[in-house]
Amino acid sequence: MTDLLLIQPPIEDFYDTRVRAEPMGLMSLASVLLRSGISAALLDSRGRGGQRTVPAPAVLREAASYSVPGDRSPFRLWGAYRRFGLEDERMWAGITPPLSRKIRSQGAAWTLWCAARGNRSSPALWSV
Repeated sequence: MTDLLLIQPPIEDFYDTRVRAEPMGLMSLASVLLRSGISAALLDSRGRGGQRTVPAPAVLREAASYSVPGDRSPFRLWGAYRRFGLEDERMWAGITPPLSRKIRSQGAAWTLWCAARGNRSSPALWSV
């Protein structure tokens, strides 16, 4: 039985990097939890589900207007605004049984979602 499910959430941004894709912070947190006697599992919804273009939020629409569709130049700043990872509905549907509590904390550079959970039966989970 898993006490805590750590979720690497999908991101929405103009670009993606390999560093963003690896859940190193969550893996570090999981190791501390395990040493403290709390069982943990990690769901990587960021590294699954591919990418798709989505509308930019209102605060980024002006920046999005500078993006040139199809520009493959090495000097471009970014491409289209995209979502990298699973859709929320698909991410939550893969967690059974449903979560009893959801705790969401948002930082400036990354988001950490932790959720209390009954047991680990989804194949998308990593044992840590």
